[in-house]
Amino acid sequence: MTRPTRLIPPIAAAALLAAAPALAQSLAQTGDDATLNVFGDVAPLNDAQTTNQGPHGEVRIATLGDRLEIAVYARGLEPGMHRVHVHGFTGDDPQAARCPTPAADINDDGWVDLAEARLVTGEALIPITTDTVSLTYDEDWYPEAGTWGVLDFETRVMTEELRTAVRERHGTPLALTRRVVLIHGVSPETELPVTVYAPQGSSAHAATPVACAMLIPETERPV
Repeated sequence: MTRPTRLIPPIAAAALLAAAPALAQSLAQTGDDATLNVFGDVAPLNDAQTTNQGPHGEVRIATLGDRLEIAVYARGLEPGMHRVHVHGFTGDDPQAARCPTPAADINDDGWVDLAEARLVTGEALIPITTDTVSLTYDEDWYPEAGTWGVLDFETRVMTEELRTAVRERHGTPLALTRRVVLIHGVSPETELPVTVYAPQGSSAHAATPVACAMLIPETERPV
């Protein structure tokens, strides 16, 4: 005996259709991020003590077929190498990172150091280097600012390779709209208090953040 087919009442069907976009967006945000085209304004951090001109510029990550193009265009930096990282929190549904404000200077020494910044930015997940997908923090692979403090850097990675690397290393999706980009590095001649944090294998000068960009969907970029 064939069972009669149950039809969804029109009102219930309409409700399901209306909820579908929000449900899909929720699933995308808690899984590997479907929002891969992002943009961020570079804003100064600790700029009063580092350069005559506060760092500024933009960060852009965009899909190109099966690749991601990562671009950093910054001005007002100290000449030389700068560590640049995508920072964020981990987990399947990571909390949103944000750029530090002067209030992040917990020990009140006049500097927001890396340890203090991490409380709101999360850890360094993705180094922006000439070999980003390897997630290797090698000083020789980071971008450099020229004599006039200009840093223009572009690199491309296979999207799936980067997604897999981040998942395997950090246990989290790309979730780029929940991340920030930190630019690190003050002049070695800058006098830093002894309280400024220096992680193992790095100097306080190289690790201190000088600029931050909060990543937002490209579609939300101010005109």
